[in-house]
Amino acid sequence: MNDKYDNHTPEDAARGITRKQKIEPANTQKTNSRALFLKEWMKRPNWGFAMKKFAFALFLFLSSYGFTESLEYVVERKGKEIGTHSFIFSQSDGGMKVQISTNIVVKLGFIPVYKFIHDGLETWTNGVLIGYDSTTNDNGADKFLKFYGNSIHSSRGDFPTLGNTYIPTSLWSISTIKATELLSTLDGRPMKVSFQALGEEDILTKSRKKLRARHFSMKGDLERELWYDNKDRLVQVKFKGGDGSTINYILDE
Repeated sequence: MNDKYDNHTPEDAARGITRKQKIEPANTQKTNSRALFLKEWMKRPNWGFAMKKFAFALFLFLSSYGFTESLEYVVERKGKEIGTHSFIFSQSDGGMKVQISTNIVVKLGFIPVYKFIHDGLETWTNGVLIGYDSTTNDNGADKFLKFYGNSIHSSRGDFPTLGNTYIPTSLWSISTIKATELLSTLDGRPMKVSFQALGEEDILTKSRKKLRARHFSMKGDLERELWYDNKDRLVQVKFKGGDGSTINYILDE
């Protein structure tokens, strides 16, 4: 007989305790108890339905944004990196908040010659923009926007919203391409726009990952080239800067 069973007594046998049970660690017995509980729980007739409800709720939660919880970009000018841009998405009070951050500095040698810093917060409910709060340093010109409820308070003045439904110029939402007027995220100015679909193209992320994306050309008061992938994520933006140079926002993944 193995020495590890030597502590098994006649009293243990009378109580129905086997030699193996005598030496098993307590945590092993607990593990067996949990396994038995799960086995019995899975036999319950309503378990499958409960799990389906849970899975469905989880699916709704994870798919509520239509894409990942954040989007980050590098900003390039003439092929050289000059800054970053990002969106961070979060659920709040039955809706969604989008935190936006842009930090761009153009240098001539070591000397900064242009700076653009923007911080914004969008508030959405049921797919409708109900608030926007932003501050911007546009190369020394300070701009701001506070849009909530029935009014727009901004660096260009105060205006009623007149019950309009606004799509912001942040561009991350695929609904942008259906708009004829956008709300400037810098100062609340309305911007007339139109869109032309140019088909699908392959674009590259910062890591040189190839993505298939739909290309839309936006013309009007704001002109941009936009690419959205099959998840409706904004994956690239291209436009001409004030000096005619090409500015490119490239997805950082």
